[in-house]
Amino acid sequence: FLPDGYATLEASLNKMGLRHHGIITNYQTMCQARMSPVKMLDWVTNVAKGHVPGVSSENVNALQQALLLHVEEGLGKKAKSSMVKSCGISYITQTDDPNSYNLSFIGYFPYEKPLYSVYIEMYKDGQPATTSFAAEVYRIISDLLTLRQNNINNTQQ
Repeated sequence: FLPDGYATLEASLNKMGLRHHGIITNYQTMCQARMSPVKMLDWVTNVAKGHVPGVSSENVNALQQALLLHVEEGLGKKAKSSMVKSCGISYITQTDDPNSYNLSFIGYFPYEKPLYSVYIEMYKDGQPATTSFAAEVYRIISDLLTLRQNNINNTQQ
């Protein structure tokens, strides 16, 4: 998604605080290694607004597209709603207990004109650990908030 390849990616990740010990391993590791859940929610809200401090609008647009594709066609499909276009990212982190995991999904909706940012984190003991649980909870919340927003809009008319 970035015009100058790896060098641009490296520079962008540095500016966003998503670089992990000089090695880009994957999005999940980068986010979890450097950001608390509150900071991640703040970050995704800034992406939704189209403005991440220190990041070009072109790179923010690329991030928005990547988050949309994660839900529309990627591993985040369980977050996809028939009511509202959403985008986000899912990831798993291991807890201090080697057999326990945090399953997470973070995203925002509606894609076209964001109103909500949501962060879901669930604790899972043992295998299998999959983010589909957190993504499904995200979808339910996005559907409920969309219904609520539609009811508010209909009442105001």
